[in-house]
Amino acid sequence: MTSVCTVDQDLLNQIEVLRRDNSQGNAAIVCKIDQSKFLVVQESDGFVNIEELGDELPESSPRYIILSFKLTHDDGRVSYPMVFVNYSPSGAKTELCMLYASSRTQFQRVAQTTKTLDVDDAELLNLEWLQDKLKPK
Repeated sequence: MTSVCTVDQDLLNQIEVLRRDNSQGNAAIVCKIDQSKFLVVQESDGFVNIEELGDELPESSPRYIILSFKLTHDDGRVSYPMVFVNYSPSGAKTELCMLYASSRTQFQRVAQTTKTLDVDDAELLNLEWLQDKLKPK
């Protein structure tokens, strides 16, 4: 699938900071598509705490979320997977969902995420849900 959108270099720089700086703990970058430029950009400055993430997301517009999540494995090891979350609420316009879907694979590739999750309800995005989805079974 061909990507419709390109990714803003400032956003890529922020993703790299998130990847390398584990002191952020559980942190996320909320991204949107600037429809006038067909450019994936960071929605707001800085990182978002995962516990506040659901409150940051619009109810009727898709978003991409890149997050670094502190995952403690059963054997005590700690890892920080880079996770791509595709947020597509059920009330979003079809055209907007198609725009996000057409750029998703390209954005995942350049963001170099290791895990992918899909969610349609912002209320699900909490620590328990993430741990359940990311811990190996």
